[in-house]
Amino acid sequence: MPEKSGEVIRAFGEAITRAMTNLFGAQSVRAMLKSQFPHGELALDGAGVFTIASDGAEGAIKKWAAFLAERLVRDFGHDAADSIFRTAQRDFDRMRSVHPRSMEDFRIYLPEGFLEKERITYLSKEELAGRVLERTRELQELNTRLEETVRLRTKDLVAGNVSLRELLKENYEVGKMLVRRDLELTRANARLEELDAIKTEFVSIAAHQLRTPLTGVRWSYQTLLDGESGALNQEQRRLLESGLGATLRMVDLVNDLLSVARIEEGKFGIQLRKQSLAPLLSRLASRYAALAEQKGIRLSSSVPPILPDIAFDEEKMEIVFDNILDNALKYTEPGGAIALKVFYEEGSVHIEVSDTGVGVSPDQLHRVFTKFFRADNAVRLHTAGTGLGLYVVKNIVEKHGGTVEVESSEGKGSVFRVSLPMA
Repeated sequence: MPEKSGEVIRAFGEAITRAMTNLFGAQSVRAMLKSQFPHGELALDGAGVFTIASDGAEGAIKKWAAFLAERLVRDFGHDAADSIFRTAQRDFDRMRSVHPRSMEDFRIYLPEGFLEKERITYLSKEELAGRVLERTRELQELNTRLEETVRLRTKDLVAGNVSLRELLKENYEVGKMLVRRDLELTRANARLEELDAIKTEFVSIAAHQLRTPLTGVRWSYQTLLDGESGALNQEQRRLLESGLGATLRMVDLVNDLLSVARIEEGKFGIQLRKQSLAPLLSRLASRYAALAEQKGIRLSSSVPPILPDIAFDEEKMEIVFDNILDNALKYTEPGGAIALKVFYEEGSVHIEVSDTGVGVSPDQLHRVFTKFFRADNAVRLHTAGTGLGLYVVKNIVEKHGGTVEVESSEGKGSVFRVSLPMA
């Protein structure tokens, strides 16, 4: 190896020794040498400076430089490795007086990827032109791929923008249609409310006007049947009883219509008074027991003589249980049974009326408390009826803060349960 190369290698060793010792410490540098160069290719002399074996010194220094770069990048990152070589370079610059070409010779031993800008300075024109062409080709390829990506993305964005405009246009049309429909529905709803109010008012007036003459007809029939106008033959009595029955049904209808009209007008006043339900229920049980016996039906009742007081309107509550018991009697065939059971628990009084009547099919059970509902089998059994009684029952019970429920099985009977809060 030429003498000047030996000087360069000696100077290189000194610069790198100082740089590594400053970063790792002398003991760590010795440990790395022992681990990476076990055969003594690189060592520290007595002055603490790297020495290189005479054989293959240039190969050894290149191997050492590559090892150092790899170790520094792995442990501290590229910037730390670059800092080591730059530190060595600055030390080496101070030795130019020893040999004017020392810097160029030093770069022979640097690993690829470090001091790249400084390295380019020492390339020949041909090498530099080759590198420029290579980088230019890489940039052109990258630009071509980028342009193609941009073209495809632009195409997608244009298509998406077209779809978005179409959707916005469609949404605008749908929005206008919804606004028109909302206006139409608002007008229709207002009209329906107006018609409903007119209907309710008409029903109320008509019912009031009908009740007075119907009451007169009822008492006329009753007077004739009582024989106050003379004796009646069998045919006359049959006709009068038929007329009286029809009149009584009309009176019931008018009463139901008046109750519904008052409920919907908010005029169905409830006058609450703290009292026991026992007298009212006992009285109704006695009345319907006699009616049931006439029809061949057994009615049993279990009404405790003393019940906790509850706040209720006696007149309105009589309508409730009169409707429930009347339905049980009406839709139970001769030979059947009706049971009235009363008990109290958990802060409420519970009244239960069960029968063995025709019942209600499961698919119609949810409509039991709606206006004008009559089950199909009930209509077949009794064609007359308004379907308003249980609607009135539900409203009265709820205005008392209570609940009414029904369980029914077609052909097996029904159970109505009314629960009222204790006062």
